[in-house]
Amino acid sequence: MKAFSDGKLNDQQTSRFNVTHTPEKATDGIEIPEWNPEEFHQTQAMIQELDKQFVRLREALHGRQLRISRARQMLSGLQTLLFPPRRQWWRRWLPW
Repeated sequence: MKAFSDGKLNDQQTSRFNVTHTPEKATDGIEIPEWNPEEFHQTQAMIQELDKQFVRLREALHGRQLRISRARQMLSGLQTLLFPPRRQWWRRWLPW
């Protein structure tokens, strides 16, 4: 992989075996506080509530999509009845 740095082309690849991982605190500079059990429980409850709401929204969306497709089918049928495809006049009376 090639990357430009300070106007110079760096074409060196680092070995995967020699890479040392630095701890997250050193790289981010952000200290993540430990969760107490009450906050953890509240967060889980909020996630579960959001999941339930998304399930309801998905079901409502699916139902609306079904109704829209049925309405389109009905409109297509009505359009065919009101504006039949053009064909020769004698085919209407002699359908063979």
